[in-house]
Amino acid sequence: MDMRHWRFVFASVPTRESYGIKGTASPRVETLPTWVDRVQELTLTAYLRDVDGNVLAQDEKTYLPMSLAEAQAVSFDFFLAPKAKRPDTSLSVSFGYRAVFTSTAAVRAASGGNLPSQFVFFAGEAALMRE
Repeated sequence: MDMRHWRFVFASVPTRESYGIKGTASPRVETLPTWVDRVQELTLTAYLRDVDGNVLAQDEKTYLPMSLAEAQAVSFDFFLAPKAKRPDTSLSVSFGYRAVFTSTAAVRAASGGNLPSQFVFFAGEAALMRE
């Protein structure tokens, strides 16, 4: 599933109490500024939706900073457990993300302070639904 700045590849994993989703997320480098070489902040969210698009469950993962090369296959495992009993309807999975991209040189220059704003690229998208 392609989103604007991230690509998600996933499969369902059977579990007893929840809907398991296992896969990887990769940044779509061609959509990023050329100076980006690191992911400073990253949060991925998975949503379980019913046929009407209602969110039945969600799970979120936050990752430590990493180089863009290390981000080429960010692994995730989500466990989506609806509060109500398992629905008897078609379900779909959607994703969202919040990412702050920057450059290694900018991180070094900031030395623990604020990153220069011209070297910070924020990317975020709410849930995109695919069946």
